[in-house]
Amino acid sequence: MSKQDKIEFIKITDDNFEDVVKYNSKLFFTIDEEIYCEDYVLNIILHFDKKENKWVDVSLDLDVSNAKDYDFDKALEDFSSNPPWDAFDEVLEKRRNDNSYVTENNIKNNPRKVIGWINVTHAYYFLEDDSDEGFYAVVKNIRDNGYNLTGMQYGNLDLVPLLDNHKYVRLSSRSFGAAMALANKNYEQMGYALYAFGWVEEGLKVPYETIYGINEIIVDKDKYIDIESVIPIDYDFANHIIYLLSIPYHKDDLFQFAIYNINKIRLSNSDEVIYTNISKIMQVSSLEEFDASLSRLEDEIEEDTIIKYNADFIKEDIKHGTTSILFLEMA
Repeated sequence: MSKQDKIEFIKITDDNFEDVVKYNSKLFFTIDEEIYCEDYVLNIILHFDKKENKWVDVSLDLDVSNAKDYDFDKALEDFSSNPPWDAFDEVLEKRRNDNSYVTENNIKNNPRKVIGWINVTHAYYFLEDDSDEGFYAVVKNIRDNGYNLTGMQYGNLDLVPLLDNHKYVRLSSRSFGAAMALANKNYEQMGYALYAFGWVEEGLKVPYETIYGINEIIVDKDKYIDIESVIPIDYDFANHIIYLLSIPYHKDDLFQFAIYNINKIRLSNSDEVIYTNISKIMQVSSLEEFDASLSRLEDEIEEDTIIKYNADFIKEDIKHGTTSILFLEMA
């Protein structure tokens, strides 16, 4: 069965407009003498259940490898008294309701939130979050702030949303359009298309780059002493050193900062400071997650770069919950 073969040019008139809309992207086919109707744009496949005398949604369960074409005009005649068109509308209505439930449930119970928008060039400092939680956090942020723009306009902003786990969410024009649609409670299957393309002129409201004024982090003095103890030795062996510093993560007291602004670490109960460059931050909730992140880092670094960290400090912090790992550049 070839969907390309079904493409033809049709002159739309007032008389045939409704039929053109109804039949658009539809085709009929058979499998083992059972009859099906498909909307290949909306990815809906209906099966005609002879026993129940009705069309049933089988979109997710059907193997179409043995499908054979069924003449469209003949199908219209055969099913003139029981056409599938209303069944397509019912499937779309169910998907719309399911989409509404999933969206609002994810927004209500989502542990993630957007803490700011950063320039796309600064995304290098962070890991990417491609989870559903990250996406729905963006939906909520758009809704809460009343942002009004298209995916094409978003692409020109060169911004990405930063989550409270210090990971960023990458959005294409289409995925931003989907987020805009859900933020505006448009749960249609193709709702994203209304927001992905074109331009908003009247009522335009866009996110802006969030720069936090924090330029230092306070850490335990014992951890600083640990850094001092390893750095001098390593200067003889490497041109570049990355020290991994762990700090406890508190959901209600997040380090909400533009990481590239931070240039010093202040020691607890002291006026002493260490001037450094933080190249990246990541959140880990288990030793397995830390090991996986460390493995990725080792794959990225140059041969003359050494990674140093105190495993005991990191294990102790992770034991008590999610932990922030700062990548300190010691060049």
